[in-house]
Amino acid sequence: DEVAETAYVTSNVFSERILDGDRFGTFEEVWRDGWDEAAGTVLPRTMTDRAIQTARQDDPDRLIVHYVQPHHPFVGLDLGFDADPFGPALSDTVVDALRKDKIDRETFWDAYQDNLRLVLDDLELLLSNVDADRVAITADHGDALGEWGIYDHPVGCLHPAVRTVPWTTTTATDRETHDPEIDRETGDSDVEDRLQALGYVG
Repeated sequence: DEVAETAYVTSNVFSERILDGDRFGTFEEVWRDGWDEAAGTVLPRTMTDRAIQTARQDDPDRLIVHYVQPHHPFVGLDLGFDADPFGPALSDTVVDALRKDKIDRETFWDAYQDNLRLVLDDLELLLSNVDADRVAITADHGDALGEWGIYDHPVGCLHPAVRTVPWTTTTATDRETHDPEIDRETGDSDVEDRLQALGYVG
């Protein structure tokens, strides 16, 4: 079974609802013990460290690494407003703030790009610390920013802004330039709190 020879390292809180972890050789739900309460998400470096550790210790045939970023919340976005109106409720994400004109498009786009750069920098670190003849870099969805009146990435949305994702391939070589720092803390929030922080439930 090819899935059994695959290691899956994920920050996706939905993993427990959509995947059977027992089918994978390694199933690391990093969101369970690598969640950053202050950022309201799993940070890229936490994912990178866990992926490197898994690759080196388990030596899987395939390694799937599912980062959260560039998905909101945007790490480092601080406009000086109280968190309550933009907190973890479904209708109070930064994307909803854009929809309601509480944040301008340029500020939103700059923060989105910063979040993307943050994960791409860590992806570069990952690629120099694991071995792989073939690496695919892609996304599980795009994001609508007002096209057809749609914002974010509603399930089942057929708009190209949501369905079109990047795809590129490369290789990776473990040059052992990074030693992962693993800090497993469960934190105080539960699954529903974490789904709210990502804007999935109200």
